[in-house]
Amino acid sequence: MITLKDRINKVLISVPLYFPIRNLLSGLLTKKKVMDWEQAGKPFPPPHIIKQKVLLDYSKVYNLRILVETGTYLGDMIEAMKSKFDRIYSIEIDKDLFALANKRFKHAKM
Repeated sequence: MITLKDRINKVLISVPLYFPIRNLLSGLLTKKKVMDWEQAGKPFPPPHIIKQKVLLDYSKVYNLRILVETGTYLGDMIEAMKSKFDRIYSIEIDKDLFALANKRFKHAKM
């Protein structure tokens, strides 16, 4: 069942400036999110920035240039990693989220 929150989110993410504004706000809140997560005993799931760090650490240790991601969702990992990898393959089963990712990254060279 689609909730009102889902409907509102679907409208918001279709606004052209949604992702740039979301990226800016997310960056501003990152330090607080990490501090709160650490103070809470590092519960699962970790903040997105921690996942990014893990991927970057592995890519450096193993000299990885290609990222394969399953579950694109809104494409935040693609956004964070697009300048760090030569190629990114992201798989999304949900047709609406797939279409959104295609729209969001239509000009990206990955």
